[in-house]
Amino acid sequence: MNTNLIAIFTLITDILVYGYNMKSYGALPVIHCFSCMSFSYQEHWSTMRYIYRRPELFTDRCNEPFMSRGIPVHNCTTICVTMKEPEIKGGLILGYNYIRGCADKVLISGFNRSALDTHRFPFVDVCRLLPRNQLINSRELNQIVVGDVHICGCYGNRCNGGGSRRTPTVPFILLVTFLLIAAQHHFSTSTYF
Repeated sequence: MNTNLIAIFTLITDILVYGYNMKSYGALPVIHCFSCMSFSYQEHWSTMRYIYRRPELFTDRCNEPFMSRGIPVHNCTTICVTMKEPEIKGGLILGYNYIRGCADKVLISGFNRSALDTHRFPFVDVCRLLPRNQLINSRELNQIVVGDVHICGCYGNRCNGGGSRRTPTVPFILLVTFLLIAAQHHFSTSTYF
């Protein structure tokens, strides 16, 4: 019976720390992810189209920290991603360009699955700075990709819009705490033959 209590405690801890996540505990429902790219990608689309899939919208509003109205969404059954890449001219970083979309709809050749798993993207909301050549499934690419990319992955409706990560609410935390105390009390007062 103590094993059940440990399993319940582990699940509750995961929920409190990471938020309930269908990726880890069951089937994936359809979620909505923002789909856009900074306008500069459209200016260079003749080259970019071999690496990226065309988003719903090219706009510099994609660079805004919080997505405004009018940014289209895709239906997704994978995680939502936000990629931030430096715009470099003459060796200087002039700013950053953004890509937002579904993990399975951003790259032509897809993400390197082992890199995503290693950095826990399918399991928790996370951001990482990674070498582009490790992140992109480059087997099908005819071009060399270099540099680092800042990528964030999340699972939830419009979670790649730049808002804060989902955190458990106070009533939810109180409910879980009450259930944990009740379970502990039940198991400590029960007698077993």
